Amino acid sequence: MLTSALFIVLAVASASAEPPTDLGLRDAPIETSGAIVYLDGEWTASAMPPSPDARDGGHASGHAALNISARVPGDLITDLQRAGVIPDPWLDLTWIQKSALWTDNVWTYSTQFTVASAAVLAGDSTLLLVLDGVKMGATIRLNGHVVGSVSDQFLRYTFTAVGLLPGTAANRLDITFGVDDIAEDGRFMGCSGGWDWAPYSYTTTNSSNATTGAASTFSKGVWKSVYLVEVPKATVAITHLTPHTKYGGVYPVEPLVDGDHGGFTVNVTAHLWVPPGGASGSLAVSGSWGSTTGDSRGNADASSGATSLPAGDSKISLQLTATAAQIKLWWPVGVGEQPLYNVTATWTPTPTEPAATTAIVVNTATATRRLGFRVFALVTINDTDAAYVAANASADGTEKHGMFFRVNGAAIYSRGANMVPMDELEGRMDGLAHRILVKSSADAGMNTLRVWGGGIFYPTEFYEACDEYGVLVYHDMQYNGGSGPHVAMATSTQEAELRHQIRRLSHHPSIVLWDSCNECVVTPNTTTIVYATFVMTIVAQEDQSRVVWPSSPGPGWISGVNRLYVTPNGSPLTVHGGGHIWNQGIESHAPYQLGSGWPTVNGGVKDGCFDNAGTGNGVSVPVSFSSSEAPGGVAYKNIYASEFGTGGSSSFESMSGTLSPQHWGLHGGMAPDNCSEPKMCLGEHTCTGENPMTQRNYGCDGQIRLYWGNQTAVDLTATGAASFKGQTYQCQLVQAFVLKNVYEARRAKNQFGHLIWMLNEIWPTVGWGSLEYGPPPGYTPGQVRGGRWKPIHYFYKRSLMTDVMATCGVLSKGGKPQCYLSNHRASRPFAGTVTLTTYDHFGNGAGKQLLHTNMSLPQGPGAIAWFGLPDGQPLPLGNETALISTVHDEQGVVVSEHMVQLVTPKFIRVPDATVSFTISDVANTDGTIDIAVTSDKVALWVTLTTLAQGRFSDNAFFLPATTTTIKFVPFSIVTATDDLALLKASLRAEDYSMYRSL
Repeated sequence: MLTSALFIVLAVASASAEPPTDLGLRDAPIETSGAIVYLDGEWTASAMPPSPDARDGGHASGHAALNISARVPGDLITDLQRAGVIPDPWLDLTWIQKSALWTDNVWTYSTQFTVASAAVLAGDSTLLLVLDGVKMGATIRLNGHVVGSVSDQFLRYTFTAVGLLPGTAANRLDITFGVDDIAEDGRFMGCSGGWDWAPYSYTTTNSSNATTGAASTFSKGVWKSVYLVEVPKATVAITHLTPHTKYGGVYPVEPLVDGDHGGFTVNVTAHLWVPPGGASGSLAVSGSWGSTTGDSRGNADASSGATSLPAGDSKISLQLTATAAQIKLWWPVGVGEQPLYNVTATWTPTPTEPAATTAIVVNTATATRRLGFRVFALVTINDTDAAYVAANASADGTEKHGMFFRVNGAAIYSRGANMVPMDELEGRMDGLAHRILVKSSADAGMNTLRVWGGGIFYPTEFYEACDEYGVLVYHDMQYNGGSGPHVAMATSTQEAELRHQIRRLSHHPSIVLWDSCNECVVTPNTTTIVYATFVMTIVAQEDQSRVVWPSSPGPGWISGVNRLYVTPNGSPLTVHGGGHIWNQGIESHAPYQLGSGWPTVNGGVKDGCFDNAGTGNGVSVPVSFSSSEAPGGVAYKNIYASEFGTGGSSSFESMSGTLSPQHWGLHGGMAPDNCSEPKMCLGEHTCTGENPMTQRNYGCDGQIRLYWGNQTAVDLTATGAASFKGQTYQCQLVQAFVLKNVYEARRAKNQFGHLIWMLNEIWPTVGWGSLEYGPPPGYTPGQVRGGRWKPIHYFYKRSLMTDVMATCGVLSKGGKPQCYLSNHRASRPFAGTVTLTTYDHFGNGAGKQLLHTNMSLPQGPGAIAWFGLPDGQPLPLGNETALISTVHDEQGVVVSEHMVQLVTPKFIRVPDATVSFTISDVANTDGTIDIAVTSDKVALWVTLTTLAQGRFSDNAFFLPATTTTIKFVPFSIVTATDDLALLKASLRAEDYSMYRSL
């Protein structure tokens, strides 16, 4: 008779019995019918000076220079902090001053385990050692025997333990860094060791075998899980499972409706590893959408039938179907819901003949992935022309009409930001922090995040959160630029990396677009053609269901993709090449407003570097519109702006947590460092000195002087808590003020993609993000897990990234006042009202209605209506008047509201306002906490800051001599019980009058 699978259990004893604490960081494991045992938890890290003795893992001499408790997953610098060997590496200049600890020693990570499986010890099962991720080159030893080496942070390595196990005695696993000459060839986090928003380490790789040259380094370690997998004889291991959906209907140009569309096929590929001796059996796959009574077209189950597989790697592909009646469509946030379904693959081996008294043992192996059903097209044509669409249904290559997204037939205004790694220190990476970051993006109105090519492939929790919150992912491969140490090379290691990552991630419905690299112009007959002929060719082989794109920004393809969808069609991928790294015609990067005005490792000492750095910058106040005549909509020429941004500091709470009190100030309380080429605005400076603020990437002085004036209530040279709070407030408000103007000018143009550079800070600095550094608690004080919202992030939520908004400015020619109403709804019209209200800064807080009008627009995105003020009035003088724009929808709901920026802060005059608040003593049923905020005068940009772990319902807001209720929104139930007390202990309020121009 048949019985359920009988698992043979491995007994494991590692350095600690600590259970895994963060499943959100784990990749899907290799699945078998045998046991899977994780070795995650507490290990030992030992340091040895570089010497021949270190080649055995640091044990020949019997003594290590340093032994500490270490954690896997993790990284060395974080382990050193946890062990008390170093303080927080971000404190002052610790990461530079202590770098010899991790760069000048050979470090070995060690753990022990025992194997009690008789089948493994007898050779009837194969034991696999799996390393999901190791950063920096390392040698792997099991019981003193070298089993291999690792050189690619993004590649999963698997080794067999055949002949290396000492029976039931303890086994020792050592992972040694820096003893063998291993060339990483740039296959690790590209921003390691410095970027113009990341800390510079001044340490580099030193392998004599490196093909790409020396690359900046930072930490090292076992940054992902390590586990053992038992694969019984005559069975298989499922190494990857990739279900890919394909729409069965005609190309849609109107929103699809649940229950009435062309349905989907699901192409499911199971990648298998077979132990020596081969295996026979069958693979069955099934979808959780099941079948619908009376609908014979739906087939959510399929089987390979009996098949025999040789030892080694194999794959089996099967096809499922899902009819419109069986499923609901997956939509981006704000357009619809995000239903998800499971696809499960099960390998059942062919039963062997049992002895007369023995039951048949069936060792099944099962793997499951989640998917969503959606139709995605990257549109480069005028697809409103039905005849053109019909004629080009099978055409090859892209066009130059524009670049925008269609999801399930609906034209989408793609807005969001570029994401960089949440930390240089992988040991601080946290699944919950990634989920909070994605939720913060969606809550601010973002529907798209770009995974930037100089970072990492993110933890599982990031992609799961994007799936669940409806955030589209535009995904670079991890290559940056056309030259340097992190470029692509057609090697077997990099091929394995690409195949592994596409197989690992391509079931996620949120990922809609793969591209090869950040800012590499892919050109025939140059070294950059490798991105088409190697990188994207491999990606296209692995995933025919998604858009492939040459680069970011990219110009499109001559051949290799279906013209309507831009998915692979099997032809060679070819490109025209040429153009600027920031401008590829239908897609662009830049401009960038750079921090300036004081010597730092980035930026320049000239104030003007901020908005005129030779990068096409320039910001006008009020916002300037080039034309009010150009038509809008997807039928017209358009572009996708996948990078542009404005620099700004993190808050006092975030910055001060990494600085000794004597350094609490923009100038660090000491003489500036001596930096090379001080007049150079864009690039990296070499600085000598000990001022910690020099290393915080950019200065704030230039933008503050330009926008707040030379004389304000804040002394930029002063130190201390009060001064630093004022300085960071001013710097953050400049970022918000300038980027708001830039964004509003872009919304007036026919652009359907706006991705800000950038989303998140990687450490507390003067950087580019709208979310501050967001590690889990316990590492750097003053931080909020997932990232505290900066003022600009609230501006996104309030108006910039809403579907519908209205604002006012002037025409660039002639200076005529002009306002517009913009509708970026996904294939939906708008009807509602626009109201403009003025407030006298020195008045009693009562507003005066300047305009109130009913307005309607055709379906978005790109629908725009221009209008002037009544009776041809000029815009109000912004010196002593605030202008508020409010848009109500068809139901009278406020869909956007903001203060129109009429003059720069240095020209604004306001009374001294007294802003106070009262915090509720109890939380609301949804966990939010009410805060009554009161001002006795008209107050501008009232900003609340707290150490509590969450955000506010609004911030940096206008408060006209009244009381308003703001809600504190906790990020997680994990901290909810402490949030009220911490909110009461740490909340503070600021407004413009505290730091105004004098």
